[in-house]
Amino acid sequence: MHNRYSPIHRFEPRWSDRVAWYGSALAATALSWCIWWLSPVMHQDPFVIFILAVVFVARFFGFGPAVLCTFSSAVVLDYFVFGPKVGFEMSQTELQRVGIFVLISVLVAGLARQRSRAEEKADEVRQQLAAIVTSSEDAIVSFTVDGIVTSWNRGAETLYGYTASEIIGRPISVLVPPDKLEEFGNNMARLNREERVGSYQTERLDKNGTRLTVLLSV
Repeated sequence: MHNRYSPIHRFEPRWSDRVAWYGSALAATALSWCIWWLSPVMHQDPFVIFILAVVFVARFFGFGPAVLCTFSSAVVLDYFVFGPKVGFEMSQTELQRVGIFVLISVLVAGLARQRSRAEEKADEVRQQLAAIVTSSEDAIVSFTVDGIVTSWNRGAETLYGYTASEIIGRPISVLVPPDKLEEFGNNMARLNREERVGSYQTERLDKNGTRLTVLLSV
């Protein structure tokens, strides 16, 4: 049998998406300022809510929007939080505080984005594996340690006659002939002990009860 592979297309953001992301960064800054203004508790440490905004933006919209959120937050902190003033002059203490805020925010944004990229990469790998499994002509089945079917590809549908909706959630043992139940139970016990089973030839039943000789790779 030959395996067929479905291509995975990378997502390329459009300009409208980028505009929305950077707009969301500014919106996050504005929302943080509103929360600070409405909550006296936030007045004790105004940096917290703005750092949270930067982390949120980095996580969901990317590093660039997070940097915009950082510097727009610095402007808001200078002009509104530290007190309205003419221009944007800052005392040495305020300058140090804002500088530390910017440094921490950029570092946190970088870490948040790094984690997000790792998750995106893992999700891409999962999609590729799912595409391989789905399009394969071989019967590929997964089940829990209790023997409950959790996935069932087209190859399995063709071989056994069950559709995915018919078999998922049912015990995999419905495919096992009565005289093979002991063998099946022994192999399940080995899997539960995390022992390697490998490939072996055996028999299984299709939906109509017909015995099939199959080579299983576990």
